[in-house]
Amino acid sequence: MPDNTKIGAFTVGVARPVKFGTATMDSHGSAASVSDEYVVLMPDTETRATTANTSGLPDIGDTHGTYAALTCSEIQFTSRGEGSLVWDISVSYERKSAESKTTPTSDEGNITALEWGTVSHQTDLVCDAVNGRAVLNTAGDPYQDAIQTESCDIQIHFARKERKANLDKLKLSGTINKAEVKILGWTFPKHTARVQVHLKDTLDTEARAMRYEYDYTITARTCNVKLDGYEGGDPTNVGWDVPMLEAGFQYLDGDGQKVKFLVGDGKGGLAEPAMPQLLSSTGGPASEGSKGVITTYAQFPEADWGVLKLPAEIPTRTNDPTPNQTEGGS
Repeated sequence: MPDNTKIGAFTVGVARPVKFGTATMDSHGSAASVSDEYVVLMPDTETRATTANTSGLPDIGDTHGTYAALTCSEIQFTSRGEGSLVWDISVSYERKSAESKTTPTSDEGNITALEWGTVSHQTDLVCDAVNGRAVLNTAGDPYQDAIQTESCDIQIHFARKERKANLDKLKLSGTINKAEVKILGWTFPKHTARVQVHLKDTLDTEARAMRYEYDYTITARTCNVKLDGYEGGDPTNVGWDVPMLEAGFQYLDGDGQKVKFLVGDGKGGLAEPAMPQLLSSTGGPASEGSKGVITTYAQFPEADWGVLKLPAEIPTRTNDPTPNQTEGGS
C-alpha cells in the first residue's frame, strides 16, 4: 500500500500526472494509441515502484479519459537512476480489441477456452421424465424398491484470465443458482445450474492485469416434477433439488398424532399394509384421485452468483462470417 509520507509537494506512493499524450491516428482518422506520463516517489531507494505500491494510476482495461475507444494496455515503471526516489511511469492505451463483442472489464479478461458436453449420473426414478407425475404401480401404490435410472446433465466449461484473486468466488463452488441466470446463451431457471470454480495463480508479476486463471464448470440438471399429484397443469423443473414421493406406513390424524395405516387383509379384517401408502402434502392420507404428492429437498445450498460475473452471451468475433456468407462467397 502507498506510504502517506510527504516529500515536498509529493505524497510518497501516489502517482502524479506530468504529461497527457497526443493520440496516434489510424488511416481512418480514429485514435489508435496514446501514452500518458506520470511520476511517483518511493519512500527509500531500495523500494521498486510497482502497480501494487502505487496509487493514482488507471487499471489495465480502463478507458482513456479523452479517447473513449482506447483502453489501458500496459503500465511501465522506470527509475531515474541509482539512489533516486523518483520513478517515471508510462501508461499506454490501445484500441479496444475487436476480437470479441464482449468488452472485458478491468477485472475479467476474454474467455480463453470454451467447451460443451454432458455428464451422466445415477438417480432414483421418482417421477416420469415426460409428464412429471409420480411413478406408481397400476394399483396406484409406490413400488417397494427404488427404480434406478441414468440421466445426462448438460455441462459447460470455460476458462478466463482475471486480474484479481477473489476468494469469494471459490466459496461459491458447489452452490446452485438462487435465481434465473443466463450463461453463454443458455438460460437456467432457479436451482437448475451448479457451479464449480478453480483458481490458478500464474505468478506472472509482469502481467499483473491477467495474472490469475479461473476455470468455471456449470452443470445443468433438468428434473420435471408434477408436485401437487393431480391432473392438469405443467410440471415444475426442480433442477438439482431432490424429489421424494410422500408415502409411508403412518399418517397424521386431525390432532397431529401419528397413526398406523390399516388396510383390508382379505379376510374381512384389517392389517398393516405391506406397501407404503400415499400421503397428502400435510401428512394425512392421500385424498381420492391423488396421483402422488412429491416434495423436493435441497441437496446443495443456493447462492447469488453476481460476484462471478458469468458471461451471458457466447463471445463472437467481428470478422466471423454472417449466416449468409459461405466459404469463398460474399
